[in-house]
Amino acid sequence: MVEIERIENVLEDLSSKEEVMWKQQAKALWLAEGDRNTSFSHVKANERRLHKEIRKIKNTQGQDVDDSEGIHKVIMDYFGSLFNSMRHRKESMERVLASMEKRVTEVMNDGLIRPFTLNEITRALHQMHLLKYPGPDGMSPIFFQKY
Repeated sequence: MVEIERIENVLEDLSSKEEVMWKQQAKALWLAEGDRNTSFSHVKANERRLHKEIRKIKNTQGQDVDDSEGIHKVIMDYFGSLFNSMRHRKESMERVLASMEKRVTEVMNDGLIRPFTLNEITRALHQMHLLKYPGPDGMSPIFFQKY
C-alpha cells in the first residue's frame, strides 16, 4: 500500500513537471513567433476569438437564446432597459445625495474645477520621464520640455 502511494506521488510529480515543460515551450514559441504574421499567431488569435465569443445567453424569461440575432437583441434589451431605468432614478438619487454629508466644500470644489495655471502645467511636464507618455498627438514630454 505504501509503495502504491509512493508511485502515485511520483506519477503526480512527473505529470506536474510535464505540464510546466509544455507551458514553457508554448511560452517560448509565443515569444519567438507570437507577434509575427505566422500560422501560429493566426491559430492563437482564432482560439482567443472562439473562446471569447458569446454562443448562448439567457433572456429575461430565463430561456436560452443561441442564434446571433437573438443574442444581440437580448443584450440590447438588457442595456437599453438598464439605462432607461436610470432616468427614473434621478430624483431618488438626488434625495439620497441631499441627505449625505458633503465632504468637498464649495471652496475645495472651486479649486478643483478652476483651469490649470501655466506653472502647474510646467511643473507636471517636468516631472514626467522624457521619453514616456506620448500624448494623442504622439509627442513625448521631451519635445515640450525642450521647445
